[in-house]
Amino acid sequence: MQKLINKQIGQRTHSRFRVECVACVKLSNSMVGIMTEISKKGLVFRYIHEDSEDKINANELLTVSIYKNGFSLHNVPCRVIKDNDILPEYYLSSAKMQKCHIQFGELTRDQKSQLDYFISHYTKINGQTDLATKKWSGS
Repeated sequence: MQKLINKQIGQRTHSRFRVECVACVKLSNSMVGIMTEISKKGLVFRYIHEDSEDKINANELLTVSIYKNGFSLHNVPCRVIKDNDILPEYYLSSAKMQKCHIQFGELTRDQKSQLDYFISHYTKINGQTDLATKKWSGS
């Protein structure tokens, strides 16, 4: 199984990695989902959305948490790039599965360090788990 998600031509400057654990994403508006992909510049998560009027705001603060070991990355400035339905409405329910693409804003030095730690410990590329062996430069 390919762990690195191929970049779309002309759109991404950083590699994206498949998340290998259950990492929760919480936005400042209390929307909670599960992260599926991450890069140095953003992430993708999925969530169940019940009210079409209560969409994610364009600019948010997010928190990433892994409850099993206590990892957390708090108050990350971000903006929503894309938020769309990925599954049709469930029968007899207004709930929809959504896929949300987030771009990080300006991160503090500590947040960058925590992001590096997350990528090195909770994602994989070709069986490697050491951040120093992962390629970041536009590949």
